[in-house]
Amino acid sequence: MLRRQIARLKTRLSELSRADLRDAARLALQSAVAGAGAYLIMQSFGLPEVYVCILSAVLIVQPSADGTIGAAWERLSASFVGSVIGILGLVILPYGYGTVAALLVSMALLNGISSFREDWRYGVVAAVAISLGSEEEAMRTALDRGIAILVGIVFGIAVALVLWPETAQKRYRRHRASALKHLASYVDATFDGVVGKTAETRRARERFLESLDNARDAAESGRLRNGAGALEIVDLIDRLGNHVRFLTFALEGEEELDEEHEGRGSVERFQRQIVDYLGALSRDERAEPVETPDWTGPVEDGDPGTDDTRRVLQVTVAEICTTLDALSDAIAERGGLGELRIPVGAAPD
Repeated sequence: MLRRQIARLKTRLSELSRADLRDAARLALQSAVAGAGAYLIMQSFGLPEVYVCILSAVLIVQPSADGTIGAAWERLSASFVGSVIGILGLVILPYGYGTVAALLVSMALLNGISSFREDWRYGVVAAVAISLGSEEEAMRTALDRGIAILVGIVFGIAVALVLWPETAQKRYRRHRASALKHLASYVDATFDGVVGKTAETRRARERFLESLDNARDAAESGRLRNGAGALEIVDLIDRLGNHVRFLTFALEGEEELDEEHEGRGSVERFQRQIVDYLGALSRDERAEPVETPDWTGPVEDGDPGTDDTRRVLQVTVAEICTTLDALSDAIAERGGLGELRIPVGAAPD
C-alpha cells in the first residue's frame, strides 16, 4: 500500500510543470517568512495570542498579491463576526453554562452562516477563543485576538507585496495558457483514445482540468482587471473540453473510422487543426482556420444507429468550431490581450 502511494507521488511530481513548482515555491517561501516574522513581532512587543497572529499571517498569503489583499477583508470581517457571536454567547446565556452553551451556539451560528458566506468560516477561531473564556474576560480576549489578527494580516500582506510578488492578472494569463496547452494535449490523447489509448486520455484530461481550475482560481481572486471577461474565457475553455470529450464517444460509435478507413485521414486533419489552433491561442498568435471534416457529411437513410451517430458527429463538430470562434473573440475583446480575432472558417491575413 505504501509503495503504491509512493509511486503515485513520484508520478504526480514528475507531471508538475515549472509553473506549478514556481507557484509552490513562492507560496511556501512567503508563508514561512510571514509566520516567522509575525512571531518575532509579537514577541518583541510582548503581545498575547501569538499563535493567532502566526495563523493569520500564514493563512492570509495567497498565490497572488491581489488575492492576499482581497482575503484581508474577509479575514477581518469573519473575525469580527466570530467575536461578536462569542461575546453574545457568554453574556446572554445563564451563568455556569456559559462555556459549553457558548461553544454550541457559536459553532452552530457560524457554521450555519458559512453555508451562505463561506469566507466567514474563519470567524470560528475567534469565537472558540472567546467562548472558552469567562464573561469578565470576553472583551479583553476579543481585543487581544483582534490585535493579533490585524498584525498577522498586515504583515502577511507586506510579505506578499515585497517578497517575490505576482499579480493575479499575470498568474491568470500563465494558467490560461497552460490550460490551452493541456487541452491541446487532451485533444491528441482523446482522438488517439479512439484506437485504444484510454489510460493516457484519462491522464491528459486530469492535467487539463487541474490547469483549468488554476486559471479559474486566478480569475476569481483579488482585483483581477476585467474579471468577468476572464471567467468567461475559462468557461469557454471548459465547454470546449466537454465538447471534445463528447466527440470521443461519438467517434467510438463510428466503427468504420478505424485506422485503415479513408475517413481516418479527415479525422486526423481535424485533430491537428484543433491542436494547432489551441497552441496558437496559448501563445496569443493567429491560427489557421478549422475546416469541417469530410466524415460529417449528409446523413443518408440507412441503419438508424449509424445515422444517429452521424448526426451527433455533425452537431458536436459544429459546437467545437463555434466555441473556438467564441473563445478567440473573448480573448481578443475581453481578455486584455490586444487584437487577436481568429474567426473559424476565415482565412488569416
